[in-house]
Amino acid sequence: PGTSDAGTTPHDLAKDGDDKKVFVALLSGKDCECLWLQDRTIRQLKEEAQQKLDLTIKNLIGPNMEPLDEEKMLAEENVMPGTTLTVVAVNQAAEDEKEAAECGNDIVAAAFYGHLGGVRHLLRRDPGAVAATDCSGGTALHKAAAK
Repeated sequence: PGTSDAGTTPHDLAKDGDDKKVFVALLSGKDCECLWLQDRTIRQLKEEAQQKLDLTIKNLIGPNMEPLDEEKMLAEENVMPGTTLTVVAVNQAAEDEKEAAECGNDIVAAAFYGHLGGVRHLLRRDPGAVAATDCSGGTALHKAAAK
């Protein structure tokens, strides 16, 4: 008799296959596959997940529901192939707002100092801010391009 793959999840397939994968998931359900290697640190896995998920990760939560130590190897933190880790994401909007405040909520200054999060916040708050200029007539785009 044949066997059916009905009910088999990608996680099950990763455990059974030659690919050694770890799954990193947001609470929204969005996830990505990252490579599991014997000599890989949690920090290296986090960096791969950040790139694939296109967000800043504050912490990864392991299978025991504890924040993982970024300096430790995957196996040291009980992260084995097929494991699903949960993301605690940085509140990017709050970080962006903080950067904007550090620049006096001045979009040209934020661009000049390379505080792109501040620029992002100010543009979300006031899209017309893109036309703001400094005393020499330079816009945020001019300042960012000069960096």
